[in-house]
Amino acid sequence: MKSVATKELIVKPEESYVKRLLVKENGQNIFLPCDQVSWIESAGNYILVHVGQKSYMIRETMTHLEHKLNPDQFVRVHRSTMVNLDFVKELEPLLNQEYAIRLNDDTRIVLSKTYRSKFVMTFHSKQTASK
Repeated sequence: MKSVATKELIVKPEESYVKRLLVKENGQNIFLPCDQVSWIESAGNYILVHVGQKSYMIRETMTHLEHKLNPDQFVRVHRSTMVNLDFVKELEPLLNQEYAIRLNDDTRIVLSKTYRSKFVMTFHSKQTASK
């Protein structure tokens, strides 16, 4: 009898994702609630966390932070960008079947073709769940 190996998708429970990020502001360490973060962009081995008109720099890679954040709330939309779905206002069509994501504060972020299907699927499932 042949044994068949299967790959299991391991999903972490929601409690295991971080709720706050530790950032420095004016030499002090402060905790930033994740639900206030509108979007995140990478800058080498650092990331910029955007909250309203402020940005905070953290020494961490995008991939590492992506695994710490709840994937039902934060979705990668480009190799260097993640957005908080709660701040997405609209999906704006561009030329050549490309799209931009417009956030509530009118920030425009390009949605790469690589991440488009995952973004759309996660966004629609979040909208359906909130109804």
